[in-house]
Amino acid sequence: MLSFTVMIIIARRYGDHSNRLFQAARFEAFCKKYGVRYFNPSFCNMARYYPNFQHKGYYWMRHIIHLLRFLRLIRPVIVSSVEELQELHQKHRLVFVEGFTLSVDALLQEYQDYFIHQYALDPRLLEGNHIVQKMKAWKAQGVTVLGVHVRRGDYTRWREGRHFYDDDTYGRLLDTAAELLKAQGRTVRCILCSNETVTLKTRQDYVLTGCAWTVDQYLLSQCDYIIGPPSTFTLWASYMGKALLCHVQSSTEEIRLEHFKQYP
Repeated sequence: MLSFTVMIIIARRYGDHSNRLFQAARFEAFCKKYGVRYFNPSFCNMARYYPNFQHKGYYWMRHIIHLLRFLRLIRPVIVSSVEELQELHQKHRLVFVEGFTLSVDALLQEYQDYFIHQYALDPRLLEGNHIVQKMKAWKAQGVTVLGVHVRRGDYTRWREGRHFYDDDTYGRLLDTAAELLKAQGRTVRCILCSNETVTLKTRQDYVLTGCAWTVDQYLLSQCDYIIGPPSTFTLWASYMGKALLCHVQSSTEEIRLEHFKQYP
């Protein structure tokens, strides 16, 4: 076991929302495994959503690190593998990191229950939400809940728009998945999460959530099955809820139930 005087500090956040959650979990999973102290001041402004997150009140440290970076007194590094990070922390007492490329899926799986607790959404954000209550009732009745994430916005440009799907595509995906589940004798209910107004042509009844991103992500995590374009938003929901996820790679893809996998 390594000395606890060694510390890994996330000096600069990566992306927004779900990317930052995975960045935090990846580095902390490494630290838990190898007995290294972990500090993430870059996450403090998101900590209000997650009351079990331990590093609160360190806004001042975030500004100090920003100043040290500006003065080039520290140079955060980007690492991709456990071996790279091990080599760094064996040489230095303080390791300042950034980026999103650290690959630790096995550790995320090992510590999944810990992170489900660590990043449990503040229950006050769910109080009085009728969709949350509706989903609880469905679950109590043994209903299979299918969630669809309609992602637009920046997806018009990301990867040259290859994952920007129209309403007809989402309607077809929803119908296909729901009918496959019904063919197994299941009762299926559907929810649709998006940050814009959506009207699908579909044979299924669905509930459009229209909630804040934190609540929408929680709702997706409570689904049994999730459909959406490649996104860390649905990947995190799958991870937190142990839900089965299908990332649709193209508008012409034909969904099969074996495409749904739990992350990691």
